[in-house]
Amino acid sequence: MKYLSILFLMPILSEAFVSPTSFTSSTSSSSFTILSAKKKKSKNAGKGFGKETPTPQKQVFTEELTAGLSSIEQVSEESFSTPKLDLTIDPSLSKEERNREILKQQFGLRTYEEQQNDVELAKTNAKKKEAFQKQRAQLDKIKNMSDDEFDIFQFLPPSLLKSIDLFLKIGLGISTVAFILSGVGITAEAWTVATGNTLPENVDQFIVNVIEPNFTYGLLVLLGFSVSLGVFATAQLGSGSSVYKE
Repeated sequence: MKYLSILFLMPILSEAFVSPTSFTSSTSSSSFTILSAKKKKSKNAGKGFGKETPTPQKQVFTEELTAGLSSIEQVSEESFSTPKLDLTIDPSLSKEERNREILKQQFGLRTYEEQQNDVELAKTNAKKKEAFQKQRAQLDKIKNMSDDEFDIFQFLPPSLLKSIDLFLKIGLGISTVAFILSGVGITAEAWTVATGNTLPENVDQFIVNVIEPNFTYGLLVLLGFSVSLGVFATAQLGSGSSVYKE
């Protein structure tokens, strides 16, 4: 009876020892199922009910990378190098002058003296241009003037007017002195003829050969300087530039 009862209890004991294992396996399988569901839920979070966005393919990225590399490979070294110019250098120049000429022709570098010359040349050209513009403005002003308004002394520089006035005065003074001396010489020649006295031979020949034939021309020169100076002074006094205006 004892052995029979043990035989009857064996299946029950076997189930008792086996059931924890099956319980743990079922528990682990259920926990694994829950974790996988959570992962799927986290992946699908924020996407809503719309369609899933397609993931970029690796082939597109590979093609772009290949195209970029090919464009870099196509760049030649000549694009980074400066173009070579045909330099014309005199072989008789010194080393310093040759280097200076190379820098000038290759890179356009200029010395300090050359830069100063360029500055002076620019200033000279600016002055010439300014003078030309002033002359152009004066010519335009003359064209727009009527005959009554035209006054030549307004357009002549003061230095020129002063030079003309000085020339006429000096010419008048010299011609006046020469005319008086010529008159004295002719008078002395007439006195020798009237009195029978004689003058030195060289003085007498100078009076006869030079003074007497040119006396009339000297008088005309004197009159010319005198009239010119009078007309010039009268024109200056009558010009609009010399009229006093309040």
